[in-house]
Amino acid sequence: MSMKKYYKYKSLKNLDHVLDILTNARLYCSEYGSLNDPAEGEFQAKILLSIESGKYLNKDNITTFYTRGNWSDQIDPEFKEFISSLQKKYLICSLSKTFKSIPLWAYYAESFSGICIEVVPKNELEFTDVTYNSDYPTCLFDPKEISAKSSEESIDRQIRKSLTYKGSHWKVEKEVRLLWREKYFDNINPIKRVYCGSRIDKNHFDLFRKLFPDIEFIQTRISNSSPKIITINQQS
Repeated sequence: MSMKKYYKYKSLKNLDHVLDILTNARLYCSEYGSLNDPAEGEFQAKILLSIESGKYLNKDNITTFYTRGNWSDQIDPEFKEFISSLQKKYLICSLSKTFKSIPLWAYYAESFSGICIEVVPKNELEFTDVTYNSDYPTCLFDPKEISAKSSEESIDRQIRKSLTYKGSHWKVEKEVRLLWREKYFDNINPIKRVYCGSRIDKNHFDLFRKLFPDIEFIQTRISNSSPKIITINQQS
């Protein structure tokens, strides 16, 4: 059975991060607030005001707000804290489904002078496809679940949803996302292949090949016939 392959674009300005991935076969996960999109984690919350059975979808019993907007006075501040604390528990690692994205080479691999690391997870179910939409995701919450022992399980699904949505203008990234609760994720296979940008410094390229003889370092360039990424030994 073939394993999914994902791709991590990296600048070489922070060489320690790159060497850590290649040496230790692990991914660094960040707080969503430190990612480059200021809208990360934003969602439209629909809060059930009435606990009467069967009224969950009745608009009269639901208040709507955006998480960075004003919370309704009808919502207990404890519930706001509860939702925010769950969201902050997750750390994020973003990868792509392709190593051939010209915008990603430009944005995240230092204008083609960086690299793109092929990542093969041991369990692909731990990775989630990002959903792209022109609107923020809608998440439904029931305040009475705060006091219920099962609250985290049901609310957590909504929190995960809020962290795997991005604006449709990011669709070009073809992103898959790892949501994790620790700084590092090491449930990946040893790194076997790295694609190198067309502008990579030759000294870096030679150094990588010397330090990691078991990893295949593949030079890339933009095709002569069309604006697409190809490996150096492919026909143009």
